[in-house]
Amino acid sequence: MSKSDIQERDYFTDRSVLLDPYGYFEEMREKGPVVQLETNGALLVNGFKEYLEVSLNTKDWSAINALVGSGRPLPFTPEGSDISEQLEQNLEQFLGHDLLVCQDGKKHADVRSLISRCFTPPPTERQ
Repeated sequence: MSKSDIQERDYFTDRSVLLDPYGYFEEMREKGPVVQLETNGALLVNGFKEYLEVSLNTKDWSAINALVGSGRPLPFTPEGSDISEQLEQNLEQFLGHDLLVCQDGKKHADVRSLISRCFTPPPTERQ
């Protein structure tokens, strides 16, 4: 497969990307740590440092579409540069809106604090 074929494939709808994503992601990494996709304008964050910056910045980024990805359109027409209120008003229209992975900020932190012990191994006893 040529480089130009990889650039034109849609990450969200092209089954060949799902079946063999390695070539696609190699090409995207060559373009840089953050790439705006040609097919739908979504941003692909593939740099580790950049991913941490985005995932920890809940003021400018939301995890509400973590389950379905940015390939699915928003259930409303965004108005203005801060759409936080619009997201809150339309939460129930997002698949998985009640899952921890799709929650942001204080709501995410509160639920995570309750369940974090379930994911932490018990201390080992010294012999």
